[in-house]
Parts: sequence; structure tokens; C-alpha cells
Amino acid sequence: MNITFSVLCSVEVTHAYYGGRCPDVAFVIPSDSGASLRRGRLIVKPFDGRLFVLFEAAEDGGPLVGATGTVIRAGLAITNPSFGNFTSLSFSPGSTIAVYDNQADPAQLGAPVASRLTGPVFTHDLAHSERPVDVALKSAAGATIASATITAAANQPSCSFDLSRYSPGRYTVSEAYPANVTASASYYVDAELVQESLSGIVEIAIDADFYDTAAAFTVPFDTRAETLRYYVVARNYSVAEFDSLSVVDSGFADDQRPQVTFAKVQANNFAAGEVPASLLGDADSRGVLFRSNAPVPRRASGRQRLELKRNGDVIIGNLPQPGPERPTADLIVHLGKPKP
Repeated sequence: MNITFSVLCSVEVTHAYYGGRCPDVAFVIPSDSGASLRRGRLIVKPFDGRLFVLFEAAEDGGPLVGATGTVIRAGLAITNPSFGNFTSLSFSPGSTIAVYDNQADPAQLGAPVASRLTGPVFTHDLAHSERPVDVALKSAAGATIASATITAAANQPSCSFDLSRYSPGRYTVSEAYPANVTASASYYVDAELVQESLSGIVEIAIDADFYDTAAAFTVPFDTRAETLRYYVVARNYSVAEFDSLSVVDSGFADDQRPQVTFAKVQANNFAAGEVPASLLGDADSRGVLFRSNAPVPRRASGRQRLELKRNGDVIIGNLPQPGPERPTADLIVHLGKPKP
């Protein structure tokens, strides 16, 4: 007896920093989701940075057991401790996670919803002190699960909820105050996943069309863009030699990317938050800053031929660039000559 599996759908995490697939994310499948997949004769296989969901196929190529409507849930765990240094995050690490689903369009994931990952029993802090306030707890589909009106007499600052009897997933707490003031907060309830250190959760509802054409989902991360600063410290340079220093991006055409341009900032014009000029030099040295005129996106491959020149001659052909372990794009470059 031959058992055949075909691809039902896949999830790929990409990152602009790498220019493609992101190697820094692992998939975590909660046990209840795994049980649902087994009932639908589905198996999950991570491979080469992607998560594949396979279905057992009948002789005609269709599913041996249909699982339309089953929700596949997978947590996204960051495996690179430097991830936040080069990533523009849509969530607040330690506070919220990003939740992706295909409710709006079965074939693609919608924009991430920042949610607080919590267990089934949790407390929600009310956003405002005005009373009365109407509080409602709703499922991701919009169904009201619980509601209450909190008056000035009660004056409680928070509400508690127990969803032990409800399915894991995303829930919303909405608040309606006098004068049409509203507030809301999103929670993702899962007793198992709350024990993990996650950055996001993907929920995919299986559509019947997946069995004919496998769905390919993408979770994209964008890279951080920041001001690139080169603090050049020149020892035993004459005034003329020091004044002739420049930083030029000569590799943008070869790299097929926008050119990075720099402003030359003298030590007495450094901005607040930049390295103090007093820390860059002494009696025999001078410091100057070359600051990018626009934020520069980080990239794993770096940028070729960011050159430090003197009198138009290249003295450093490839200036250092911030690696993933660096939280800022501030770099100090030392130049030196023997003392005359």
C-alpha cells in the first residue's frame, strides 16, 4: 500500500535584511493544533526555513480526509538574539506579539495585529478613568463572549476574564466611554504558547482550494533604517590633511542600490545623542563626523566601497559597517601618522 502526501500550504518567513528567506525564526506547533492536524491526516514539516503542511492524498489526488475549516496555528520564535538590532518590529518585545491570519483573504496573510500573549485567565487594565464604561470581550470573528458596565460606584481599574472553556486564539477587549471615547486591546490566549518566548503567531484556516492549489504564505520582516555615522579620529594630521577627509559611496552602481551621501560635521556641531567630541581626541588628534543625510537600511551583505578619502585619494576602500550585534550604526575610525 502506497501512502502519498501532497503539499497543502507553506509558510515562509522573509527579511529585507537578508534579501530573502530569514534564518532567524523557528516554528512552534502547540499540541492541540498538532492533534487537529492529525485528525485531518495532515503532517507538518519544517524544511530550509519554511513550514510545510502536507495532506494524505487519495488515489484521485484529493484528500483522503478533508480538513477544510481546520485552523493551523504556529508560533514564531526568534532564534537570533541580535534580531531586534536590525529589524523594524511591528510589536513591542516583552509586551506584545504579532498575530497573522488569513481571515480576510484565504490565500494570503493579513497585516499583523499587535496582541498580548496570555494564558486563559488574565486581567485587562482599563484605558481611561471616566465612568461608566461598557466593556466587551469578543472573539476574533466578532462574537461577544462577555460584557459588563462598570460604573463610578464600582470604580474598578481593570477587568478579569476566564477563557479556560474557550478555544485558544485571538480575542479583543473593547471599551466604550462617555462622549464617544473608545479603546480596545487585542489578546492572544493560549495556555501552552504563553510558556514560549514568541515574537508572533500564524493562524491559517484551511480553504478547500488549498487541495487543488497549494497556498504559499509569507511573513515578512522589514529591516531597520538608521543614520549611519562615521566618527573619524585622525592622529598627527595637519589641518590641511584633516580638512581634506571625505566619505564617499562609490559602490552604489555596482550594488544596484541608492547612493548614500554624507554630511561632514565638525566636532563643535555634534548633535545631542551623538558621541561627545571630547571622547574622540586628545592633544595630538582631531575628530570629525560623517553623518548620512538620510536613514540607511541595514543589510546582511553590507555595502561595497563606502570609501574614506583624503584629497580625493582612497585611504580606506571599504569602511566598516554595523554588524547584526551592534544596536546602533555609530562607528569610530582611527587614522594615524608618526608624530613629526
